[in-house]
Amino acid sequence: LKLAVFRLRDGCSKGSRVGPLRGAACRLVICAMAARREALFALLQNRTTGRRQAWQAAAQLLGNNLLHSRQELLSALRASGRRGAWDCALALLERLRMVNAGPDDACYAAAVRACGEGHRLGIAIRLLRDADSPRAGNASFGAAIAACAAQGEWELSLALLTEMHSAALRPDVPAYSSAMSACHRAVKPRWALRLMQQLKEDRLQPDIIAYGAAISACEVGRKWPIGLWLLESMQTAGMAPNVVIYSSAMSACGKGHSWRNVLHLLLEMQNRCISPNIVSYSTVISSLSKGSHWERAFNIWCELRERRLRLNRVSYGTVLGACAEGSRWEHALNLLAEAWCDEGSCPDVRCYTAALSACERARSWQHAAALLEDMRARRLRPDIICASIAQRAQRAARRSERHGRRSRSGAGGRLRTAVREPVGGCTGAEQSEEESPWAPLDSSGPGRKK
Repeated sequence: LKLAVFRLRDGCSKGSRVGPLRGAACRLVICAMAARREALFALLQNRTTGRRQAWQAAAQLLGNNLLHSRQELLSALRASGRRGAWDCALALLERLRMVNAGPDDACYAAAVRACGEGHRLGIAIRLLRDADSPRAGNASFGAAIAACAAQGEWELSLALLTEMHSAALRPDVPAYSSAMSACHRAVKPRWALRLMQQLKEDRLQPDIIAYGAAISACEVGRKWPIGLWLLESMQTAGMAPNVVIYSSAMSACGKGHSWRNVLHLLLEMQNRCISPNIVSYSTVISSLSKGSHWERAFNIWCELRERRLRLNRVSYGTVLGACAEGSRWEHALNLLAEAWCDEGSCPDVRCYTAALSACERARSWQHAAALLEDMRARRLRPDIICASIAQRAQRAARRSERHGRRSRSGAGGRLRTAVREPVGGCTGAEQSEEESPWAPLDSSGPGRKK
């Protein structure tokens, strides 16, 4: 484009004998520059564009003087903020300062948001308190508080809220929600609940994000009665809770050892036609296992499998913990073998620890020794609990040899064969029940095989 413009100017200086050609070339160059600007804008606003590509697009827009109006500069600045290209946002903000009107609150908010997305909290705070900028408004402060929430800087977020009050600015609901999220990340539930109370004292109506942040804080602080009260208040205000809010309330009740309320919330979700996710079911299974109701926990697990949700390592760990509470080593070994056959659910040390605890409580030391050997074969480093179970298994094996009691079942070899089955070559479905005692359980309930 630069070469075409140079040759066009050179032709203009030589005379006007090629006037029609010169006009066509001029129109061609203008169309090419407009197309180039549209392509760079589309690249900058695309959500899949990386930070480096966004910076290169913005640099070409600035270097070729393709951004003429203040609105175009602001659009590019907001797009850079969504990509986290903080250096690109600073360059665009500097160009905005050369415009007659200069950057306003929306421009500084976009730049602060870009610095927050790029994990440059210090630069964001300096932009907020820039001496050359106009007085920051709600948008700039809200973007700075959101950046603090992303990094768990709860003290700085509270200080910014206080600064807003001192500047005669009224914080809005998103600012309070971001501050509560910062307190939740920093495990400061009391401050989050105080912010919720202050939000209501300012005669603001909390939205679903504010309620979700407050209930999540109750989950961390084990203040499940307040979480249930907030959930009821939310419904009284005419807002319908979603699956995330229900899961947070269930987690708060579960950590407070109130498994009855967890089951009540699960039933309420189903009555409201809200499909529980894997987090909801894992919370129910964990709370039931902690309440010594492993059979109910296993029934919930069977319901989870019937819904064909995507299982993960955490879900297998929770149901293995329920098997450990019920001393059901058979179910634990079946689930462990099933987890290895499920892609994306490879068991970790916690899963093996739960299975070892089930074997220990059932006094099945041979299976515990086989699990420990399988952990070493899979290069999983046992933790302190696994090491203590291994020591007790070795002592039990010595006593068994001393008294002449040796196992005649040979279950240890079959266990190693079943658990070590690779993910892509599971043969449990190809074997019959008599050939493989480690086949997955039927969904009809614990202790019942196909």
